[in-house]
Amino acid sequence: MNFPLQKIAGHGTSYFRPDSNGFFGPNKADRSRIFQKDFHLGRIPWLTLSLIVLLSGVYIFWQGAGQQSLEQLLRSGARHPVLLFEAGEWWRLFSANFIHMSTWHLILNLIFLLNLGGPAESIFHRRDYALLLTGSACISSLISVCIESQISCGASGTIFGIWGGCSVFGIRYRDFLPLRYKRYFIGTVIPYALVALYMGFSFPGVDNWAHLGGLCSGIVLALNFKPRILGYDKSQRSVMVMVCLCLACVLAQAATPSYVPLTPKKLIQNPATSILIPRHWNKSYEKHNVQMQSFAYHNALGAGVGFEYKDSTSTQGLEQVVKQFISTELENYLTYQNIIGIAIEESDITTPEGLKLKSLSTRTREDQTINRRDYYLGLSNNKRIIISFQAPDWLWATYEPTFQRIVNNLRTGRTIEE
Repeated sequence: MNFPLQKIAGHGTSYFRPDSNGFFGPNKADRSRIFQKDFHLGRIPWLTLSLIVLLSGVYIFWQGAGQQSLEQLLRSGARHPVLLFEAGEWWRLFSANFIHMSTWHLILNLIFLLNLGGPAESIFHRRDYALLLTGSACISSLISVCIESQISCGASGTIFGIWGGCSVFGIRYRDFLPLRYKRYFIGTVIPYALVALYMGFSFPGVDNWAHLGGLCSGIVLALNFKPRILGYDKSQRSVMVMVCLCLACVLAQAATPSYVPLTPKKLIQNPATSILIPRHWNKSYEKHNVQMQSFAYHNALGAGVGFEYKDSTSTQGLEQVVKQFISTELENYLTYQNIIGIAIEESDITTPEGLKLKSLSTRTREDQTINRRDYYLGLSNNKRIIISFQAPDWLWATYEPTFQRIVNNLRTGRTIEE
């Protein structure tokens, strides 16, 4: 039976038949001889060096070097479950790997990347190594946001993916490696990977699930790689997988609605009055009595919605309701804030029942964060209606469509007063 033959790159006229795994490669004796004679880690790791330059450039020119606040990290591209599953910003699965919290965070990751990425780029084909980087970054981020509920960023998930790939290579080819390289891949890489993983679980504030996800994804991916020294695999699997990962991210972003899923919330004392509430937001407070009914909900990033429905003391219409609200409740609130701007304007929004609303927008600075709060005021059968929204100013555009839907779908079930 004849088998097609393939030349080993860099081995003159040496040809060999497919092995038991279906790969074109030498038999065990030839493979051991090739590893002992020709295997080395002396190639220039251009892809790794380019990644190091890119990470450094992002930190210096995009983030701004120095200790980063949580808001700065999110604005730069860090990941958070709310921003992926609620806002549909799936591109953060990749961007978070380029963001770092501090200079030391960056330096530590660059050291590991150079020490591990250089050897990995030497032992694998570059497109396989590129898949190792891309796949580990994406999968580690996905596992992190599915389990962790905190802000997370950094290239450590990718680095643990390289760790997993190098570990697989060391174990798989331990019988063929020269002694000095066997000591590195078996005696150094694997113990250090386990120690780093253990230390991550020992210290608070470390995204251990990203580390574990990167390590597992690196192991799984590397099981399908063939070392560069054993010949060139003409399969385009690595390229296809990278394309599929990117397409999956794009499709997830397109499929996620641009607004938060909402669910109706009815008042206990007046079931005919209802307002839509974000489905997965947490309750801030809830009060019910004969004269006042109010409730509020918020998410983990500070976006919130509140609703108030109570008797009005004004007999002069909506204009007087707005003036009273500004002079009493809003003024008392803003007294304790660092006001950077306030605007009052009449809204052109009218509910399906014909309820006219006026809007009031405020911006305040709290703990180095600029927050925006919008109020929509209406009057129905001597009942004052106030819908309030709040969010960090940088996040407002993300939730504005959701806030607008809530206002547009307000239902009072009552006769509207002019």
